[in-house]
Amino acid sequence: MYNVKIRKIILLFLISITVAFFSSCAHMVVQDVTSMEAYQRAVEEGIILPIEELEFEERVRNLVSVEVGQIHKVENMVIRFDMDQVRYLSFEQEWVRLLEIHVSLNQVVEEGEVLAVAAFNTREIEEEIEVLTLTIEMGERDLILGWEQHQNLLHEMRVALELMTDEQERRTQNYRIGRQELIARNFSSQVEQRLEAYHEQLSRLYERLEGELIVAPFDGVIVWMTEDEVDTVIGRDDPVLGIIDPDRFQLSVEGSIQLIRYGDVFPASLSRYNLEFKVEVVSDPIATGTREEVYKFILQPENREELWESIYELGIEYSTLGALRFEGHPTQFVINNVLVLPREALNVHDEERYVWLYEGGEFRIRFVDVGLTDGTYVQILSGLTKGQQVVR
Repeated sequence: MYNVKIRKIILLFLISITVAFFSSCAHMVVQDVTSMEAYQRAVEEGIILPIEELEFEERVRNLVSVEVGQIHKVENMVIRFDMDQVRYLSFEQEWVRLLEIHVSLNQVVEEGEVLAVAAFNTREIEEEIEVLTLTIEMGERDLILGWEQHQNLLHEMRVALELMTDEQERRTQNYRIGRQELIARNFSSQVEQRLEAYHEQLSRLYERLEGELIVAPFDGVIVWMTEDEVDTVIGRDDPVLGIIDPDRFQLSVEGSIQLIRYGDVFPASLSRYNLEFKVEVVSDPIATGTREEVYKFILQPENREELWESIYELGIEYSTLGALRFEGHPTQFVINNVLVLPREALNVHDEERYVWLYEGGEFRIRFVDVGLTDGTYVQILSGLTKGQQVVR
């Protein structure tokens, strides 16, 4: 506490004596507390240095009043398109030779459309076709033989029914015949379904003999393409194309968990194109680095169709969306009816805040307590009242 008071005394004297030295008029500079002895010791020990001249008249020309106003804190953040929604496509074979890419960047494609073709060693597929063909042949033989056996058994059961005279025996035999007919139908249905699946698998294998294909998994737009040239050998883990469903395209932002919250709506802009719109936080924060307290938030345009129309009219291509940087402006807080001063009127020395107060033709050094700031104005908690004038 004693050291803090000594620092204030030194600061007060240093600032006030500077004005006294360089003011040629009759006006006086008044300080709250001062000590010549403390000042001289500070100068001798090199703790403080002389301050540049500031003329009295210049101070008067830069006076501002303490006013009741508003602190409006707005944060700026970078918003990007969330590229996690891009689906990267590659060939299924471990190694293939790229033959052809049928699409281009920003092209709209439909589900099931062939996007790229590659060649590969077909020996394993040919072996699969041979085994599957034999399996189908055996299954078809089993179906014919099994069905004949069931029909023969049913014939014998019906002949036996004709020879029965007891009514109870006939009802029991009819029940047995109905059950056997059901067994025969189930047998036939199961084998036929299995054979149908084998034929579909065989058809796909024959298609693969024509080349390894990349097929569009859904309706979308091509937003990324490999730089590999045709006839390049590429692996299963090497993406060839990137596709996205525009209806699922969303925005994201990373920042402090205190900055925005789920459900918040705030303005955003793309200054390069003079584009303005509003976004809404549509997810709880997803931690991306808990040690650094960095979180990811998913955002959606408040009016999705309007934003897409604006992007289309501006000629922005889908493939460039990942490089766009939007500016978000979430309001952190708004405080009304508080004493405020322009931030440049506040001076700081050794963590103490003070202003040059002008009263009765004289300047005084006044220490103040401050609250929140919005970059333009600072909140005054104590030390000044409304209407007082200070040097900006």
